[in-house]
Amino acid sequence: MKLFGMVDRDRGNSVSVGELFDFMNKHYLGARYEDAENIVKEYDGTMNKQLDFEEFCQLVLPSSNPNLRQIASTRRFSPYYRASSPLPYDAISLAARLLDKEMQLQR
Repeated sequence: MKLFGMVDRDRGNSVSVGELFDFMNKHYLGARYEDAENIVKEYDGTMNKQLDFEEFCQLVLPSSNPNLRQIASTRRFSPYYRASSPLPYDAISLAARLLDKEMQLQR
């Protein structure tokens, strides 16, 4: 998932609190470090204070419809998927809005 790669700036295969905080502020969400900590804490099933790919997917993919979740999670294996193409602005904007809503829920 390209969004995971954008947030995982150090390419460590996990999203740290700092990386999530940086992404949120880069997209003008006015997040506090504590907001990023709360989001990671909510979705961190392994309790290592980071989100691995599966945990990140729990945060950003549709959870109310298992069929949509399956389609979204397997899209990267589509023959039409190109890793080199940039993530559309609309997708980044939607991710920022989702994080903003999650931040509001955690406050």
